[in-house]
Formats: sequence, C-alpha cells, structure tokens
Amino acid sequence: MEERFNPNLENVSKDLNINRISTFKKAIESMIATSKAAYVRSDSKSPRERNRIYTKEDIHRIVERGDSVERAKLSQHFFSVSGLYKRIILHYATFLTYSWILVPHVKSRKDKIKDKKITGAYDDASDFCTSFQIERKCALFAKDILVNGAYYGLIHDSGEYIAIQDLPFEYCRSRFKNQQDIDIVEFNMKFFDSITDAALRMQILKTYPKFIQKAYYNYRHNNGENWIFLPAEIGIYFSYFEERPFFMDLIPLLDDLDDYKEIDKKRNLQSLGRIIVQKVGTDGTQLVFEPEEAEEMHDGVISMLQDNPDVDVITTYNDIKMIDLSSEDDEKTTVDSVQDLIYESAGVSKELFCATTDTGLQYSLNNDLAMMMILGQKFAHFFTVLINNKFSSKKIKFKILILPISYYNNVEYTSKAKDLAAFGYSFLTPILSTGIDQTSLSDLKELENELLELDEVLKPLQSSYTQSGKTNAVTAAASKTASEQAANSSDDTTKKEEEEEKTEGKDTGGGGEINE
Repeated sequence: MEERFNPNLENVSKDLNINRISTFKKAIESMIATSKAAYVRSDSKSPRERNRIYTKEDIHRIVERGDSVERAKLSQHFFSVSGLYKRIILHYATFLTYSWILVPHVKSRKDKIKDKKITGAYDDASDFCTSFQIERKCALFAKDILVNGAYYGLIHDSGEYIAIQDLPFEYCRSRFKNQQDIDIVEFNMKFFDSITDAALRMQILKTYPKFIQKAYYNYRHNNGENWIFLPAEIGIYFSYFEERPFFMDLIPLLDDLDDYKEIDKKRNLQSLGRIIVQKVGTDGTQLVFEPEEAEEMHDGVISMLQDNPDVDVITTYNDIKMIDLSSEDDEKTTVDSVQDLIYESAGVSKELFCATTDTGLQYSLNNDLAMMMILGQKFAHFFTVLINNKFSSKKIKFKILILPISYYNNVEYTSKAKDLAAFGYSFLTPILSTGIDQTSLSDLKELENELLELDEVLKPLQSSYTQSGKTNAVTAAASKTASEQAANSSDDTTKKEEEEEKTEGKDTGGGGEINE
C-alpha cells in the first residue's frame, strides 16, 4: 500500500504549535511574582542567598540609627538564622484565626434585603470572600509587617479574578493618605534596574499593570521621575504605628545569646577535662628512677588511658594530684538567664513556649490578643474597601468584621457567643467562630437537609436552640390546655366526694333505732 504525504496535516500541526506558543506566552504575562526568586535566573529550585554577616557594631548601629531598609534586612537575616526570633514572629502572625463575618447593609429602608439584585450582590461578595482566602492572606500580611515593619502590595483586578502581588519593601514607601483615610503607596522604578538580566526584566515588567510599564519607559528614555504614586484602589500598605520591625530590640540580645551558647559549650567541654600528675620518686637529691625509666612510666599511663580523650597525663618528680579545671564557686551567666532576658524584653511570656505554670499566662494571652487586633482591624478595613469597590451598589454596601478569636480562646469565645444567641443575639457568630465561613455554612445545611436529608434522620434534642418560636407557642398552649383539664378534673372529683359525704350523713342520722 502506497503512503501519501498530506501537506494539509503539516499545516494543521504548525497552526496548533503556534496557538500553543501564543497561549503559553499569554499565560506567562498574566503571572505575578510570589517571591524574590522570580527575579533571578537559576536552575536551582530554591536558590540560596549568601547570608549577611553582621558584626556587633553593625547590629547596634542599625538598631539605634539605621534606616528602614537596613532594619528590614537585618530583621530578615535573623528571621532566617534564629529559631527563637522566627518562632516569636510566627506566634504573633498566626495568633488570630482571622475568622470573618460579611455584614450587608441596605442603604434605604424602602428596599428589602430579599430583593433579587441585593441578594445577588451579597452572594457574589460572600463567594469572593471565601475563594479569596482572607484568613491565609491576613497571616502572610502580619508576618511581613512583624519582620519588615510594613507590607506593600499591588492589587491585580482582571474583572473576573483578583490577585495580590507583593512589592519589594526596599523600593516602596508611603507618606500620604487620601480623603478616605487610605494610605497612598509610592513605587520606585529603579527596582526593575536591579534585575540585571534584560530578558528577565522585560518578562517581569509585563506582569505589572500597563501604567507601571509606561512609567518605567518614561523613566528610562524620557528622564522621568523614578518614584510614582499608585492609585489608592490598587495600592496596599499596612504597618503598626511606625515602619520598624516590631521586635527589632531583641536582635542584639539574640546575637549575644549565640555567644553565651558557645561559651557554655566550651565550659561544659572544659568541665570534662582531667589532668593526672604522676610523681616519680626521689631520695633526697638523688633520682630513684632515671629519666628514661620515668619516660617509660609516662608512656605506660598514657597507653592505659588512651581510650579516654578527656584525661591528660603529666609525669614529674612532684606529688600526684588530679586537677579539676572547672570551679563551682565561679559566677556564671547561664543560657537560661539570657533567654529569660529576651522574653522579658519582647514582652512575651516564656510560658507560651516553655510552659511550667499557669500563673500570668492568661493575662499574657489577652495582651497578645489586644495587640494583634490592631492589625486585625486594619485588615478588616482593607477588605471592606476592596469588596465595596467591586460589589457595592446604590442599594447595598458591605462591611467585613475580623472577630477577636485566637487559637487559645476559640472554645471560650464560641461558648459565650452561644449563650448570647440564647438571648436573641447573632446566631452566625458562634458558628463562624469555629472556622466555618458563611458560604460553606449555607452549602453544608443544604447538603444535610436537601441531599442527605439528615434533618429527618438525625433529630436533635428539644431545647431553646432547636425549637422555633411557633413550636414553643404550640407547646405552651398544649401545656396550658392540659393543666386546665387537670384542674377541672380535680374540681369535679372534689365536688363528687363532698356530695357522697353529705349522703352518708343523712343515712346515719335518720335510719337508726334506739333501744332502751
């Protein structure tokens, strides 16, 4: 059978390859960088940067009078090399559960919340909050704030999806607010010059909005300004009261802690050491053993102790003694005392990490909750503005609430919220405090009731939480009727007994005979 070549198939194959390449290029252009590794060409999966080595003088100078960039880099270094510093940062960054509630507000009392447009806007906003992973993003924001002193970001809104891109801390600043109390972010175009690979630079530049690409072109070719203002609706800025790493003052103590650990290690090794002094006898001024014989004795003791690396031997014509190089009378600064000083300087209870007693632990957790709720309220304000920009209308607007719940008080908070629900307060609060969001709650109830029909299979015990007002009213009416019937029955019984007593009295008084 003769095989024939079909040129049309080759053309179709070429068209498919061209379409794949163009689709792949568009996908790359829509990607955003998630770490500094995206700005460096490397075959390694996780390229490591050379750790900066800071002297004690450098550390004290940066902590006392360094600028914000120097402080951030110093804090980043210790976050990567100090386990204690990292643990303290992550403890606070993940302290809150960041459980949220989406509260709709109908602007006019004439409008009803069940209106189709209002209901549709609420459903869209609720679905967005769930898919946007608010809890995860808040924890990442908090970590960067505690490490660097601030967080800078950029909102990508494609209409269908919203993504947040981290901006490099050292190339951003915020000095102004707008009339809505939103911080304005400034971005330095010199950031793109720091990417030395020209092809990679252009690839990264395409992931940024068009106005940033034009601003960089204007900076490079038209001698434009290197600092540009980002629009308030896409720039993100968070910080505490000042742009400074929150636990910056701990870094000198942490550096000293490493020194004390090294000293303590040497002291422990030294305490294991022993020296055996072997005396070779003398008779007045005469040697009992010749030097050659003393050397043989010396070698013999060494051969006996060769398996003990912590003992040294000295052979002399003096007395034999064992000398301990450690002294119990020396005043020593222990590692534990330095760690106590670090926790005290951080304002953190050591009981959180090395629990021994419950004394003061609850007060420390309450202070931590109050401190992190400052950031929680800032995050709530940010997400409120973001959701209203996308989903609010003339009839409805929204508000995001971050609940004051941590991983330490969630059980207590849920219990108290449940007690308040018994008095008519929010029923959502005790449920959402368990970690279930509003959209998932509706989906779960629909799954249980409509598909699995668990409301018919599993019936809860009757209580104020499982009975409606109508059910309670019916039950109360039935109880009242039963009580009235019981009372009427009791009255009839009493009347009957009284009549019987009267009848017996008449029979006794008139029917008897008297015998004399």
